[in-house]
Amino acid sequence: MTALAAYEAGLGGAPVWVRSGDGRRALPVHRWAGEVDARDDGLLTAVLSGTGARPRVLDIGCGAGRLTVALLGRGAQALGVDSSPTAVRLARSRGARVHRADVLGPLPDAWRHGWDRVLLADGNLGIGGDPARLLNRLVPLLAPGGRIVADVRAGGGIARGPAWIESVDVAGDPIGGAVPWAWVGADAAAELGAACGLALSDLRPVPGARTRRWVATWGRP
Repeated sequence: MTALAAYEAGLGGAPVWVRSGDGRRALPVHRWAGEVDARDDGLLTAVLSGTGARPRVLDIGCGAGRLTVALLGRGAQALGVDSSPTAVRLARSRGARVHRADVLGPLPDAWRHGWDRVLLADGNLGIGGDPARLLNRLVPLLAPGGRIVADVRAGGGIARGPAWIESVDVAGDPIGGAVPWAWVGADAAAELGAACGLALSDLRPVPGARTRRWVATWGRP
């Protein structure tokens, strides 16, 4: 079984863990699949800050659509992208507009360019294990004046996977697998952006986060 199967089991309510070089911890898939709460307010504010009416926002790794739906409710033209068929189905059932796609694969014509904001929430800056490659992939999608917004850890530079995603199936048997991943600290945000031709325009802690999370915003200089 694969990491995707473990993640999708979590979307169905099963417990999910991630195991990496710094130990094993619970992965809050149940919260990601729920409704927005106070911990999301700072991130949503950062996404919409400085935008005009009806900004176009691309939510990469949107999962079950928690933030995509919230952005729609705040007036944004939001599109979610996720590779999980279960996540896409759940997001669409909540009224979100979602494409099933791998952000590192071929890009659908519908979201090739013109985005005011590109969002990488819930650690999704780590997708693929190479944050610079991912940012370079996203820069051409930005409209003039567009920004990339991501949540990052408080510190620790940049650490790379693999990460093992683990859960149990309906029979209680273990399932899971490894994915290439990366973890970016706030202390590395400026240097990471500069390597991709981006300037760090804002960096702030997430209010109310139980773990120390920050929001980084990059744009073209």
